[in-house]
Amino acid sequence: MVDREELLERRVGSLEEKVDEGFKQVDARFGRVETDIRELRGDIKSLDEKLTGKIDAVDEKLTGKIDEQGKELRGSITALQYQLVVVCLVIIGAIVGSAIVF
Repeated sequence: MVDREELLERRVGSLEEKVDEGFKQVDARFGRVETDIRELRGDIKSLDEKLTGKIDAVDEKLTGKIDEQGKELRGSITALQYQLVVVCLVIIGAIVGSAIVF
């Protein structure tokens, strides 16, 4: 007959085996999680590079448009300045001409 102590030792041994197997499974899952994390970091880095490239392209495009519009605006302002000078000269001429007549 098997005494109580031996029966308990068998049960403890069986439980230890189950615990060891559980730890092995946990270790394997941690390994998969670490692999997934590495893959996700790679994906994030790749997406970051793509996004940075797109932002840089949009920035260059907008900078070009802003520069172009700035040139057009400066040209318009210069043209308006010339027109204002001509109008002022005409007004001055009219004032001087009318002063001569009086």
